[in-house]
Amino acid sequence: MPKLTNNQLAFLLARITLGINFFLHGFVRIPKLEAFASGLTQGFEVTMLPLALVKMIAYAIPFIEVI
Repeated sequence: MPKLTNNQLAFLLARITLGINFFLHGFVRIPKLEAFASGLTQGFEVTMLPLALVKMIAYAIPFIEVI
């Protein structure tokens, strides 16, 4: 294994930290998927976005974060 420079090591640590963060956010939201989707949909009710699109994306976000 090649020796990593300080910059490469810092970048690797940041990527691992962000990856774990995304994974845990998605993992925690999956059991409460309905509540998360309805809360997100309510937050976007006053915008121009179609609610069907918002709801579809709200159901996909936790799974995307886990992946």
